[in-house]
Formats: sequence, structure tokens, C-alpha cells
Amino acid sequence: MILDASLWTLLAILAMTAVTVFVRMFGFYLMGFMPVGPRLEAGFRSLPGAVAAATFTPLVVQDGPSALIAIGVAVLMARAGKSDLMALCVALGLAIAIRQAGF
Repeated sequence: MILDASLWTLLAILAMTAVTVFVRMFGFYLMGFMPVGPRLEAGFRSLPGAVAAATFTPLVVQDGPSALIAIGVAVLMARAGKSDLMALCVALGLAIAIRQAGF
């Protein structure tokens, strides 16, 4: 069997999902009471870049040049206005090709 999880494991996953949804919804509710000034707006604008850097840095350190080149290509394609999904697929294919070439 592919999925071999106990009932308690599934209940824990469902509970964590419910808590995550609740926290996000409550956060959006609370943000309705906060004035969005220039400082907070600047923080929100920089957040996606910070999340991307925190996600991709370990990949680049672990996988080296193939990951760095693939991430660079994905960023360039996304900035060029192409589909994010297409950028991801092209970058993944490029990373696979680079690794197969021995780099």
C-alpha cells in the first residue's frame, strides 16, 4: 500500500490543516483593522523575495551550479512576463539536463 498512515496521523494532519486555515483567516481579519502605511507596504512587497531566498539558498548550496542556473532562468522567464508554471517547467528541465551532463 502506498499510503500507510494510522488514524492518529491522519487526524493530526487534519488538525494542523484546520489550525493553519484558521490562523490565516484570522490574520486577514485582523489586517482589516490595521492602517497600511508605507513602511508596512514596503515590508509586504519585500516578503516574496525573502521567502524565495530562504527557499532557494539551501538548494543552491546543496546542488551547486545546476540549481543556481535553473533558478536564474526561472527568475528571468518570470520577469519577462512568461507563465510562472512555464518558467518552473523550463527551469526543472534545465536542471535535469545540466545534471545529466555531469555538472
